Amino acid sequence: MLLTLTLVAHALTPTQSGGRGVDSLAINAAFAATGGNVSTRGAFTAGSAAGNFRIIATSDSLADTASVTVTAPAAEISPGIAAAASAAPAGQSTPFGPFDVWSGSTPKPHTDSFTLVVGGVNAGSIIGRIGAVRSRGLRLLTNMTGGAHAKYKTDGVFDILKWEAAMSAYNTPAIKTVVAEAVADGTFLGNILMDEPANTSRENSWGPAGTMNKARVDSMAAYAKAIFPTLPMGVTLDYRVWNKRSFRVIDFQVSQYRHAKGSVSAYRAGALALGARDGHAIVFSMNILDGGIPGSTCPIPETGGAGTYGRNCRMTPEQLLDYGAVLGSAGCAFLLWRYDSAFMVQTENQQALDELAGRLAVDPAQSCRRL
Repeated sequence: MLLTLTLVAHALTPTQSGGRGVDSLAINAAFAATGGNVSTRGAFTAGSAAGNFRIIATSDSLADTASVTVTAPAAEISPGIAAAASAAPAGQSTPFGPFDVWSGSTPKPHTDSFTLVVGGVNAGSIIGRIGAVRSRGLRLLTNMTGGAHAKYKTDGVFDILKWEAAMSAYNTPAIKTVVAEAVADGTFLGNILMDEPANTSRENSWGPAGTMNKARVDSMAAYAKAIFPTLPMGVTLDYRVWNKRSFRVIDFQVSQYRHAKGSVSAYRAGALALGARDGHAIVFSMNILDGGIPGSTCPIPETGGAGTYGRNCRMTPEQLLDYGAVLGSAGCAFLLWRYDSAFMVQTENQQALDELAGRLAVDPAQSCRRL
């Protein structure tokens, strides 16, 4: 809500009839609110509490106020919102951005090229995150139940009750209505249910073999969709894993490429074929920090420098453009793993990301909703 509160200084001026008239001069004001939040421009965002609040504009000894009533929205989604959410997505380009691109509701440095905000949220922050993303004309992809794997395990094994409890924290009338509106107007692209359910490493395993499978991830999608019926739900899982089975509920699958996975064109073709077979969309991701040509020393400029672990190397600016040209517009969004200040600050990388963003800006957006 944008409030028009204009403080006016009055000065007496001669009129054509020789009397005295009133002239008005707008003055810059400082805004404050007794509830919710108000920006420096007077844009009011409701908080989680209902009630009657005042917004006050002041400038030196002048002041003006406006009243606003915040009511708790109904839990039901209106037919109009539901119909709009099932239509083609808003926006004219492929959403593009790295994981963890924002700190809270503030963009990190060197992120002007990106059109997609990707990262974790919680029930207390999601309404504010949606408002901040919408105000900048960007798109949003969340992980509502993110964090360390240990958060969702009991005795080393994935505990569905812990995950459901975390998801249920979002089940409030206010959050449900704001999310439905954001899906309908194209701001909210989707939610990632979990990361790498097939991971078998000691640190990130979800339990013994068989603990996680596509059917169980689908059941999680169904649980989340009972709260947010119009919000697309997805999972981060390489398309080549568990590919003899099919997802039947999720809307999209995030599949991440690195040089070691072979031909980028073949990788794209394989992921799209799986999505077409199973009726879900593909979100392509690219590992810019550990997905370059592997090596023991990662020399520059042959590589982009040392990766984050092992023999991994960072991608070069040329690889960013080459791989991005193949994967970028092939899916319903294009992600990068992940934001890294040292990577983003390099001029050559900035130029490559700007060029890639320019290419994606002219590609029509695709839906991340299940076919």
